[in-house]
Amino acid sequence: MNRFDLLGNLTKDVVVSKAGEASLAKFTLAVNRPYKNKDGVREADFIQVKAWRELGENIAKYAKKGDRLRVEGRIETDSYDKDGEKRYTIEFVVTDYELLGSKKDAEQK
Repeated sequence: MNRFDLLGNLTKDVVVSKAGEASLAKFTLAVNRPYKNKDGVREADFIQVKAWRELGENIAKYAKKGDRLRVEGRIETDSYDKDGEKRYTIEFVVTDYELLGSKKDAEQK
């Protein structure tokens, strides 16, 4: 099964561009790790995510920097050559999302 489920905060507003005839939304989620480091600080992973067409346009329309967002989807891999060296990429492609409110909303609870 190829699936991911992430819960995090948008690090900045979603950027939408055109990829041929389709729109492509790209954004980064800050996802907290479930534990604290040796200094007692909770660390986060910054995961780059993308969403195609209407799904991506809706995320960009309703979600803003700092908002809490749950996304699910599939992982895609690809490769390309750069300077004669093969490079590999991993992409997180959204198939569904849920806007859970702003960071300010979460802090007030």
